[in-house]
Formats: sequence, structure tokens, C-alpha cells
Amino acid sequence: MNAGSNRRVTRRILLRQATVTATFAATAALLAACSQTAAPASPAATAAPAAAAPTNAAASAPTPAAAAPASAGAATVTLGYRSGDQKYMENRNAAFAQENTKIKIELQPSPGSNTEYYPKLTAAFAAGSAPDAFWVSTGFGLHHLYAYQGQLLPVEDYVKRDNLDLSQWFPAAIKTLQGVDGKLHALPWGMHADEIGLYYNADMFQAAGVEPIDNDKETIESLTEKTKKLTKTTGTHTDVWGILTLVGAFSTGLISFVRDFGGDFYKTPEGKEPAMDSKEAMQALQWLYDLRMTQKSNPRLSELDPSNAETSFIGGRIAMFNSLCSEMSVKNKIGSKFKLAVGLIPKGPTGVRGSMAHVDTISGYSKGKHLDEAFEVVKFLTTKESGVQLAVINAFFGARQDVWDDPRPAQAWGADLVDVWKSAMPSTMPLAEPWNFRLTDLETAMNNTLAPLWNGDSTVEQIVPKLQQAMKAVLDQPR
Repeated sequence: MNAGSNRRVTRRILLRQATVTATFAATAALLAACSQTAAPASPAATAAPAAAAPTNAAASAPTPAAAAPASAGAATVTLGYRSGDQKYMENRNAAFAQENTKIKIELQPSPGSNTEYYPKLTAAFAAGSAPDAFWVSTGFGLHHLYAYQGQLLPVEDYVKRDNLDLSQWFPAAIKTLQGVDGKLHALPWGMHADEIGLYYNADMFQAAGVEPIDNDKETIESLTEKTKKLTKTTGTHTDVWGILTLVGAFSTGLISFVRDFGGDFYKTPEGKEPAMDSKEAMQALQWLYDLRMTQKSNPRLSELDPSNAETSFIGGRIAMFNSLCSEMSVKNKIGSKFKLAVGLIPKGPTGVRGSMAHVDTISGYSKGKHLDEAFEVVKFLTTKESGVQLAVINAFFGARQDVWDDPRPAQAWGADLVDVWKSAMPSTMPLAEPWNFRLTDLETAMNNTLAPLWNGDSTVEQIVPKLQQAMKAVLDQPR
């Protein structure tokens, strides 16, 4: 998921997530009843389009030439997405029209974030009226569920037809998208490695005599010491918090902190049994708890609303917080207030840095009117150039190494920020999807159960049995 969605974890947002989950559940039964349809016809044989020529254009997003008029009888492919991506989609639509006069894209933006977008798309599936192509994500989205229900266009035959080299995308992106049945039902549009970036106020670091984050040498212990030195108090009031850790289960970082300590959410990769009672997972929870209650360098839920992390950071209330790669766009809001820097969460006790691939896709509708043409749109939006424009316009990068290697995103956002994230991408771990694809249910159950821990109202030993029970209740449900 890119920065267009507000995914911060607060009690208010947790309740909202529960409402959305109920909407998903209500329509899922209807979808399951009508999802058993014949497989779409094999794609017609066509020649793969020539690769775009390399460019050394300036970092600013180019404005494509006016769209060429579609030829008479051109197929119209409807494209659904969140309205926050409107500028990007307009850019790509104009570029697509220059290259494809036999296909016309009709843009269909949906106002709001994930909490509005997914119920609308789910209802469209139930009514048989979904767009021909659309954005859908993993991580905190419904790609796997939709694929399992047969709503997404299988693309294996198209990949073979066009001789697409899957190695052009990050291995974690492809592996994540193959998590339903070992096959692809979309192509990777974008990817981030979870909220493992530590954005920090470099001026505060310098004023406190704290060394910048060293991604090669930083440890959990050294980072903890940094947070203590950065925390400033007046009497019993905390003026500046050293760090704010965002800990939504799948949505804002907890899975990566748990993996950082060598643990995971499940006992096995199949995702059928919870494993938050493992020594490693409990160590991660203990560290996050201690930052709040022992070091007192991380605010509790009642002390600072995590949904205001960015505002609090810009306003000087927190020296550092974890977020995703597209957060680098905050530099535009900071302006000259202070110098922005970014590091990565430290490697944990086992020498591994935790992460999880959040893969955003462009998918085709399996029951759409123009399957072959829809795949041409899917393919176009997942090219290198489309990934570069995504990075330049939205600070959200295509799921490809060549996008990160292109100089234009670094020119747009600064090589000091881009290069840190670039180093993290190749080793990103795959999505931790539950076996029954009830990821949104599991997110809500985990976040609601853990809220007392993040507010200091419960200890790790007290919360873990409740957490295991809450997770098991979701994981015991059928697909």
C-alpha cells in the first residue's frame, strides 16, 4: 500500500477497521457463492511490445504529449484505483494512448482510502460490474482473497505468450503474488518492505550528540540508547519523544519487528497456527513495551496519537518514527525546518533485518469484457517506466530493481533517502498471509488485543495468551 492510505493504528482506527472487516465478511459469502466460473479463454497470440528506450530525463515527472485519438472500434478498458493516484494515472493514461491506438483506458478513480475502496470493489465483484483492470494490494489488501475467489484474471498464459521475464521484478514480489495457488493472478505494480524505515530529525540528533543511524552497525541496544538521549523532558512532561514505533500487525510494522528478533506470526509458513508465544516474538514485544514503560522514550497510546506521527514529527514532538518508503515525501512538508534523514530498523539478534513485502498490483477482472486488452493495461502499468513515474510522482516505487537504479527518483527525493531504501529491497521477506486469507480479520484481532500493551495497561506475559487465543479464533475459520 502506498502513502495514499491512512493506516496508522489508534483505537479509533481499530474500530473503523472492525467495521470494514464486517463489510468484507458480509460480501465474501456472496462472492464465494458466485465465484465458481469457467476459466477465461487463453490469450490471443500477439507480439510483445518493444521495450521503452532508456532516458536521462530530469527528475520531475514528464508531461506526455496529448493522447492520440483511439482508432474507430477501439476497445475501452475501464481502470479502477484510489483517487489519491489520480495524477499518476493521468500521466500513464496519456503515455499509453500514444502507444496503443486500439485500446482506450477509461479512468475510474474511487474517492477515499482502503477502507472505502475495498468494500466498493468487493460489491462490484458481487454484482459482476467490476472494472476491467484495477489496483489491488497485498499486505493489508485483498489480493489473495480475490484470487482465491476467482475474481482476478490468471496471467500465467499471458506471461508465457509475451515471454515476460519474471526476474525483472523483485523475488519477494513474485513469491508473494504466487501465495494463493503457486500461480500469478496479477503483476507487481509497486512494493515496499514494510514500515522499516526510521525517519529522523538529523538536527535533533546533532544537538543531542547522537550519531546518525548506521545501517551496517546499528543494533537494538544502540538504537535504544539513542532514543533515551533524544528524549527531552520538563519535570514530568515529555517535550520530545526519542522515537515513536508504529506497530499495526500487518499495516504498520509489527510483523517486521517480530521477524527482526527471529520470530514470526505463525509456527509454519502455511499460516495456520499462531506463534506469538515463541521466545523470539515475546522478545520483540518486550522491547517495544520497554521503550514505552521502562525507557519512557516512546509515547504510550494515551500520550500521543500514532495517527498524528507525521504531524508530531514535523512539529518537533518526536525525533524519529518508523514508516514506509513513500514517507520520504514528507520532506516537502518539512521544507527548511530541519534536515530529514532516514535509516533502517537495526538487524536483530540473529543478524537479520525484519521486513515484509507489501505488493501492490494491477489486476484484470476475470469476468471482464476485454481480457486481452485488460492485460495490455496491466503489462503497461508494471513496466520500468511506469514504475519510475510512480516513484517520481508518488514516492512509491515499482517492484523492480531497475526502477531503483534509475537516476530520476533519486533526483526527485534525494539520493540520501532513496539509497537507504534501495539497499533494503532485494532482501525483503515475503508476505505473512494467513492460510484462510483472513488477513484483515487477523489484523483487527491482533491490534485490538495488543492495544493495552501499547498503553502500558498490560504486560507481555499477560497479553500473549490472549493474543494467541484471538489469533487462533481467526485462523480456525475456513477460507
